[in-house]
Amino acid sequence: MSFTHTTLSDHVPETHLAHVVDGAHGDPIEGPVPDLGGKEAKAVIRSLRREVAELRQQVQMMNSFKSMAYRDFLTGVHNRRSFEERLREECARASRKADYTFALVLADVDDLKLVNDTLGHAAGDDVLTSVARFLVESVREVDHVFRLGGDEFAILLPDTTEAGARIVVNRIRASFEAKQASLPYPNGLSLGMAAHPPSPTAPDAIFSRADTEMYIDKRERKNARRSAQVMPAG
Repeated sequence: MSFTHTTLSDHVPETHLAHVVDGAHGDPIEGPVPDLGGKEAKAVIRSLRREVAELRQQVQMMNSFKSMAYRDFLTGVHNRRSFEERLREECARASRKADYTFALVLADVDDLKLVNDTLGHAAGDDVLTSVARFLVESVREVDHVFRLGGDEFAILLPDTTEAGARIVVNRIRASFEAKQASLPYPNGLSLGMAAHPPSPTAPDAIFSRADTEMYIDKRERKNARRSAQVMPAG
């Protein structure tokens, strides 16, 4: 700033100064500058208004950058960094509150590599954005969808029991299979779930349980496709 505390206090009464500074918490002060003892005092207040406006712009920009740091640039959903923080928060909340329940769902897009190799990475990106949009539309507003990287997504379900999470998983699976015809490149979706309780509140433990179930589901789905492709003997 172009003035010192001494210069400001010489011209602006303390009560007026507090009123001007309070403007930083709301909209910039509008209207004519009050007569506080001369042109110099008016200039000080105008300068302070500009400082407040610039500060608010900087805060808004910083908040925007912070939001971007927690978002996946391709799909727009939360990213892995955000997931790890929120999972820790859910586990900590469950540790503090004996009756608190939550669940984690992991989803892996089947055969995405095949899409990338045969149709190109732009097609693979279309698959990922379509899956992300589908998952967001499949859960509540209080739930959180994340892209962990590659073809893997996660969903955190606050205040959800194990039975409730199983219903969500079954609904997502059935709805995704029904929507295949409307997706740009049909794919399967392997799903795994873990809930607290009964899973422990350690983030690694609950993630590992959901991850194990997801890969069991992926293996079973792959085996089922292979069996369906086997022609009966003649």
